[in-house]
Amino acid sequence: MSATRVDVERIKRMVEAHALQRAQDLGDAFVETAQSYAPRRTGAGADSIAVEDVHATSSGVRVVIKVGEEYMAFQNFGTGIYGPRGTPIVPHKAGGVLVFDSLIGGGLVFARSVRGTEPTHFWERTVDAWPQIVSRV
Repeated sequence: MSATRVDVERIKRMVEAHALQRAQDLGDAFVETAQSYAPRRTGAGADSIAVEDVHATSSGVRVVIKVGEEYMAFQNFGTGIYGPRGTPIVPHKAGGVLVFDSLIGGGLVFARSVRGTEPTHFWERTVDAWPQIVSRV
């Protein structure tokens, strides 16, 4: 009977490659779910959500997901009376006006104050959907 040689290092590399691919698949599914919950006026914010890095660590695999558009934090947490401060948005200078483009207002809008934007909680909703994401992948 002949002895079978086992290449342990090769097996480790194969397991690591498999784990990295599965982590990438999970990251992609997380991103897809987050994008589906994110608001889409132009789509730029939702499209900025992406897997930035997948790498092995000493204790497992790490997946880094980045939201590239900074304003998406305002979309997630809300602004004005709906945001963390709970106060209307007003100009910095007394007597000034806010000027912004609004789909609802039909173009440029001039206002002394605005209520703000209600939070979408797209990130929290995605995290809450993690068990479904894992079972789907």
